[in-house]
Amino acid sequence: MPESGSIQIRKASLADLYGIWLLSKQLLPDCQGISYENFQRLWRHRCVQNPFQQVDDFLGYLLTTPEGSIKGFFGVIPLQLQMRREVRRAVASCSWVVDPAYRTHGLTLFKEFILRNKEDFLLVTTAGDVAAAVCEKFGAFEKVPIVDYEQRLIWWMSPKAAIKYKCKQRGGIYRLFAQESFASSLAFLIQVRTFLRRSRIIPKGQGNHVERISRFGKETDRFLETYQTQFDIIQQKNSEFLNWRHLDIPSSKGVSQVFVSKNVAGEMNGYLVIRNIPPPEGYPGYFIVTDMMYDTSAPGIIGDLLYAAYEYVKEQRASLFEAFGLNRRIMEYCLQFRPDIKKRTHCTYWYKAPDEKTAAFCRTATWWPSGVDGDSLL
Repeated sequence: MPESGSIQIRKASLADLYGIWLLSKQLLPDCQGISYENFQRLWRHRCVQNPFQQVDDFLGYLLTTPEGSIKGFFGVIPLQLQMRREVRRAVASCSWVVDPAYRTHGLTLFKEFILRNKEDFLLVTTAGDVAAAVCEKFGAFEKVPIVDYEQRLIWWMSPKAAIKYKCKQRGGIYRLFAQESFASSLAFLIQVRTFLRRSRIIPKGQGNHVERISRFGKETDRFLETYQTQFDIIQQKNSEFLNWRHLDIPSSKGVSQVFVSKNVAGEMNGYLVIRNIPPPEGYPGYFIVTDMMYDTSAPGIIGDLLYAAYEYVKEQRASLFEAFGLNRRIMEYCLQFRPDIKKRTHCTYWYKAPDEKTAAFCRTATWWPSGVDGDSLL
């Protein structure tokens, strides 16, 4: 086991990306098979092209040997939160990976992240089992106060392609179920189960006009200026941020579609974004709702936007359609259509406020989460 004197902690920059890639593709499932070019493109998007980045090429923290070999990496993504009408600087964790031979030093990287808390609001939005335990036991982080946040709502549509891909991926005896006859039989059983559970398609809403757009623009900014203040805590958004987060992402992370609703006066009163998540993170025909905001005084907008998105993914011969990480009002609306409900065994969304006054406010505040908070789907 390496001694503490034989390791060093320093800031990571773009010049370190090749070493980070070598470590990540070996140890992180999401990075297996990713080319260096795509990995480089992804981290340039996360940090250099990030509209909230203040230091051009600061990627996070490295654990290195005296010779300079990279043995650990803790990535960070700069963001901004809006708390009522006050904008607060925030930073989210991303891609915590450590060489197994140096795992006892992994907490050293996490401590560097915590040191940012003197000035920044900290977010961990995609915590696995280990990260969740560290947040709770060592970092004094708090869970986001949203009831049933960890619920995933799933509508099975045409699951055969997903079954074949997943069974091939798992290998061994599961490869038998990837054959056409087995996959068709399993897909049929899932669809029968869906019918018996009385799972229903999402019906047409209340008549707001919904259209697809290719870019967010000034109309979006006007909408956000009016409605973003409905909530106590929300990741700050504007058209520049939304284009970066949804439409300018590298193709390896999927392709997004944006739906906007308009009232009778032709004014934007809501938007919804879905993304087709490709392998290895997803599988063929996997669509997920990644972001949604609307005028909460007109709840019928939820139905109009979801119906438009549902019709679109149906045309695309989707395997499944999922909603996750959204505001409780949206999830409650979706539950009436009896989707499959999957729950994670641990909390994935944690935060650490920079002072007790802010922490007390966060515990009782109305949060408006989305599927792109922190490093989610990025």
